[in-house]
Amino acid sequence: MNKTMTTLTGVTLVSALLLGACSSGKTKGNTAATQSPSASPSASAASPAATAAADDSKVYGVKWFGGYNYPFTDGTYGQKFMEDTFKINVTPVRVDTKEKLNLLISTGDVPDLMQLETSDLVSFVKNDVLAEIPLDLIKQHAPQYYDIVTKQDPNAFTNAKVNGKLYALPRTDSSTSPYPVAIRADWLTNVGADIPTTLQQLEDVFVKFRNNDPDKNGKNDTYALTMASD
Repeated sequence: MNKTMTTLTGVTLVSALLLGACSSGKTKGNTAATQSPSASPSASAASPAATAAADDSKVYGVKWFGGYNYPFTDGTYGQKFMEDTFKINVTPVRVDTKEKLNLLISTGDVPDLMQLETSDLVSFVKNDVLAEIPLDLIKQHAPQYYDIVTKQDPNAFTNAKVNGKLYALPRTDSSTSPYPVAIRADWLTNVGADIPTTLQQLEDVFVKFRNNDPDKNGKNDTYALTMASD
């Protein structure tokens, strides 16, 4: 994405620790391969004035790296929601290791949005991968997000700064922004179950997911519920 960050980009980021990656016309060559990912919006030196000059009628393309647990197919509910809400075209970036992401960036193919670890922020800034996000831009275009984050932790934005400049949007914890629970619709179909609406129905579905081969691979190897782990 170019240095100009649209107001849509700022709004798009309010749900996670997203950092904008900026392909400022020059990439630090292979040095990016040693960088670690970092999460934020992609708008290098974009200022509020530059943002205001963006064409609101234009549909912008956004390459989005949302982490290593990426969607396997295009057109997911979340993707369509973001596209319809913010009038953008989202292209998911699918890499499953930090090394592959660094390699991608080293070639100059920098995602516009990245969700990454805070520990990677400094190295990405030093290698000129990330764009500064003016705090006034967040206050103007994502005021609810700003209020939620600062009420939860008044120093949250300070932790996303490098040399006094903001490069990331802090992520709120689950008590303020709870994570939804997803269920495989294709698995429900395969075991002949409807979407559960009670705990008993959910338990029944779990039993079917465990015993009735929901992925249709002919093996008794499925789990009813999974979560991320270290």
